[in-house]
Amino acid sequence: MEPKKYSCASLRAMCGRQSVKEVLPWHDLKDDGLWLAERERFIAFNEREVMEWHPRRNSKVPALPVPFSAYELAAFFLAGGGIFLHEVFDNGDSLDEAALAALGNNADDEREALREAHRLYLEANSRFGRDDEGVRKAAEWLLIDAPVASVRETAPRRRERLLEWFEVEVEAAGEHGALERVTTRDRLKRPTADRANIGRDIAKAREERTAAIRAGAVFAGLSK
Repeated sequence: MEPKKYSCASLRAMCGRQSVKEVLPWHDLKDDGLWLAERERFIAFNEREVMEWHPRRNSKVPALPVPFSAYELAAFFLAGGGIFLHEVFDNGDSLDEAALAALGNNADDEREALREAHRLYLEANSRFGRDDEGVRKAAEWLLIDAPVASVRETAPRRRERLLEWFEVEVEAAGEHGALERVTTRDRLKRPTADRANIGRDIAKAREERTAAIRAGAVFAGLSK
């Protein structure tokens, strides 16, 4: 069973009476999720590095997709602009029950997502620490390893994961050798993983992503 997903309405509800942009000023909300907002040119490097932190290290996908799972919300909370939303509810080892109650009588889904995301956030911090390397490993664990460990990975999810890994490799070190690096990494999970098949999975995942974006655009147009 795939992890439960939460809607854009849930994200808006978590922001309370403020708009999403007021709570998360470093992000722009689009139909498919929260994307990093465009930065001003003249920002100090250390400030830019904090503001542009992305759970997936991939600017071609949202920092928080919509719909999102508790795993994805926990990864969003780890650093960068996601901290602004987390701190509304964070009370150390637990959540602020008054802040949760303030979401209203019809916010059971939002409270469920926040509680599970906070639990995962604390577990990730305990596993990997809070330094830069630890936060990066925590994000990777939350987005890839923890969800896969909790459910049997489906073929579409495997293709999506491989495409995400490939895009991260391209952005970090260029396209040359990226497929081989993904293959090496995947063999740690699947010893029989084959480079050619992984390449086909990545191509198929691109097609599936494009189709999903087109379908979303059509639905949005029909809803107006």
